[in-house]
Amino acid sequence: MAEMKWADGAGSLSSDSDDGVRLWKASGQAIFGGFAIGGGWLFQEEGLASATTSVRGQSWIVGARYQFGSWGIGAGYFHGDSEDLIAIGGKDRHEKWIVDGHVELGPAIILTTGVFAFDLDSEGTVVDNAAGLGGTDNHGWGAITGIKMSF
Repeated sequence: MAEMKWADGAGSLSSDSDDGVRLWKASGQAIFGGFAIGGGWLFQEEGLASATTSVRGQSWIVGARYQFGSWGIGAGYFHGDSEDLIAIGGKDRHEKWIVDGHVELGPAIILTTGVFAFDLDSEGTVVDNAAGLGGTDNHGWGAITGIKMSF
């Protein structure tokens, strides 16, 4: 399964100086036996959130999973960058990683768990950020677990 889409039109991300948002997107997934791999790409070539903030940027994502019996494991990665503040040079960069797994405990009962990390680097130099002209950098990780039940 693969798709290619194009969108163009005015929306909530337009301002007086920009009459629309234009973006391209493509994604696909291949499945063979218990294996699956997929990915996607998005490119936003124009658009303003305000007179000083751009939404121009691009991102891509890739992931894979393997299902064996009642067990499953997966991993994924996301990377994105955007222009953001027009007056500041550079781009915001955002990365995420995840590794997860699940096991079917019984009919309609699934235990799932995952570990994830992220890294956000704002545009601008260290001097810009210290002066309050750019954003702040942020990174961290987390873990989550849960039980899914269907009736």
